Amino acid sequence: MSSTRIIKRADPSSIHNKVLVGYQGWFTCAGDGPPVHQGHHGWLHWFDKPLSEGGHPNFDLFPDVTDYTPEELYPAPGLTFPHNNQPAKLFSSRNPTTVNRHFHWMARHGIDGAFLQRFATQCEVDGNQTSPTADLMRLRDE
Repeated sequence: MSSTRIIKRADPSSIHNKVLVGYQGWFTCAGDGPPVHQGHHGWLHWFDKPLSEGGHPNFDLFPDVTDYTPEELYPAPGLTFPHNNQPAKLFSSRNPTTVNRHFHWMARHGIDGAFLQRFATQCEVDGNQTSPTADLMRLRDE
C-alpha cells in the first residue's frame, strides 16, 4: 500500500497528545534463535505444542504475511494452505526486520509509540546479557 503521508518521529519527551499502543512481541518460531527456555518447542504463542504431538493453534486468524520477506518467515510444521498445499509460514517477533516492519506500519497509521509489554518475571534487573530478554533491554531506547 503506497502512501504520500510523511512519517515524522514522535517527540519522546512526553506522552501528551500521543496515540500509544501495547506491543506484544511474543511470537517465536522454531529456528529463530536459542530456545525461549529449556525444552520449549519454539512456537511460543503460535501453538500450545507441536501439531505432530497433538498441538493446537493459539491464534484465531492466520496472519496475512504477504508483505514479509522470505527471510522473515518460518514454515509451520504440519500446517499447509488448503488451496495449494504449500507449507504455511509464520513470522517471528525475534526478527529485527519484522519488528521494524510492525513499527513502520504503526507509524504509517498514526501510532506515535508503543509500550513494550512483559511479565515482571521476564524483566532483567541485574544486567544479565545472555537472558532471553537481553535484546529488549538494548532496543528499549531506539
